Amino acid sequence: MKKKMKKKKMKKKMKKKKKKTKKKMKKKKMMKKKKKKKKKKMKKKKMMKKKKMKKKKKMKKKKMMKKKKKMKKKKKGQKKKKMKKKMKKKMKKKGQKKKKKKKKTKKKMMKKKKMKKKKMMKKKMKKKKMKKKMMKKKKKMKKKKKGQKKKKTKKKMKKKMKKKGQKKKKKKKKTKKKMMKKKKMKKKKMMKKKKMKKRQKKMKKKNKTLYSDCVYLLEVNIMNNNHNTMTS
Repeated sequence: MKKKMKKKKMKKKMKKKKKKTKKKMKKKKMMKKKKKKKKKKMKKKKMMKKKKMKKKKKMKKKKMMKKKKKMKKKKKGQKKKKMKKKMKKKMKKKGQKKKKKKKKTKKKMMKKKKMKKKKMMKKKMKKKKMKKKMMKKKKKMKKKKKGQKKKKTKKKMKKKMKKKGQKKKKKKKKTKKKMMKKKKMKKKKMMKKKKMKKRQKKMKKKNKTLYSDCVYLLEVNIMNNNHNTMTS
């Protein structure tokens, strides 16, 4: 009995699953059909647009052909030449040549601007590299021994600076040295002033002590004189 019941349950489950799967499959098929219909509609629209565009082009061609035929029917010779001249003049008046020239000039100006920017960027990069190199060389020069080796390296550096056109940097160095000298001179003057003030203070103190000693001696002398007069 149990086995039969199990079999029945299994059959029911299988039936339910089949129904569900069938429903899902139907839905999928319906969705696919809808998509296909949409695609067909879109294709039809595109085709209709293309047909309309073709018709327009054909109409334009027909009009152009009619105009050409009319022009051909006109008298030959001087009239034709006059018409050609008039057409050329009209084209010139409309300023189609000016437009071409403007386009060319714009392109040239844009190219020149780009080239200038590139050159400026290259110059900046070169200056930065030169600064870095100079800083490295300065550090090396400081580490080197003093004396004749230092002088030789300085001469070499001066020659290189002249070749590379870095006279401005030399001027900056000179101005820096002058400023440093001025600062040192100011410091020296300040130190001298301080020393002079200290000396003056010391001299004042010494003078005060000397004055007090002199007063004391005078008082002692006066006392002695008084004593001598009293004894006499």
